[in-house]
Amino acid sequence: MNLSYSVVIFAYNEQANIERCIESIMQQSAEKLQAVFVLANGCTDATVDLVKRCQSRYARLRLVEIKLGDKCNAWNTYVHSIADLSTDVHFFVDGDCWFEVDTFPTLARKLTATPGATAAAGFPLSGRGSKQYSDWIRTREHLYGNCYALSSGFLSHIRESTFVLPVGLMWIDSALTTIVHRNLDRDSEFGPPHTVHVEGYGYRFRNLSPFRLSDVRMYLSRIVRYETGKMQEKFFKSLPVHEWPRDCEQINRSLLEDVLGGSVTLPWYVRRSVMRRLRREIKKASRLGQGYSLDGVLQ
Repeated sequence: MNLSYSVVIFAYNEQANIERCIESIMQQSAEKLQAVFVLANGCTDATVDLVKRCQSRYARLRLVEIKLGDKCNAWNTYVHSIADLSTDVHFFVDGDCWFEVDTFPTLARKLTATPGATAAAGFPLSGRGSKQYSDWIRTREHLYGNCYALSSGFLSHIRESTFVLPVGLMWIDSALTTIVHRNLDRDSEFGPPHTVHVEGYGYRFRNLSPFRLSDVRMYLSRIVRYETGKMQEKFFKSLPVHEWPRDCEQINRSLLEDVLGGSVTLPWYVRRSVMRRLRREIKKASRLGQGYSLDGVLQ
């Protein structure tokens, strides 16, 4: 079978991890790997310089610089402007992960060999919650942004429908799982399995340490993102996918009013941070209307 796949790495200030991520992909790559794209969205550290240094070693490595620091915007950029639909499978991974040997060719073969499947999920092979998250992959066909794949046919369907992930969305894993399960509204109910997996194949990442200040900050940032995402999710659950907004500006404005008015109960230690995050996302969405492009610059 003449199978081909590409890998897309999302990177926001990943100078500590990006080289290991790239190398773990390239070390297991076969002739079936078409390209590896690093989508550096809003980076202010040395991530871009490190990727450029890696390009001298890897001919199939591409760098895409995007001004706006937003993962949904970067995802939209790849899906609608960069992805080569003649490539069979497209993997989406995070820049702070590294990957079990043969994860990509193994999942690509499973995806293309399974009738009706449009996505493949990589297993979390490290982390304190890996058992629970792995069970959700098996029982709920859940996708995690750290490592998953979409078929070229599904990307083609996304392009035709002009669907985009809403800029400013925090609950991205849930949104991706929803659009795959609903097949972009082609199925009104969860139909036959759309997602496949292969036991033992997936990703690893470094566990956070309570004794490292940068890790504590990252952990608190994740809590804020998760709490904000859970509030956003209620707006999307009842909506058909084709009615999802292009950005979360109005949703975030409503949420900010709810938090300020006390109608949303949050732990005291995250309330201020959630409000700050909502204000930042509102400002980001307004900047999109002032000349920010969805397209990145490919290098």
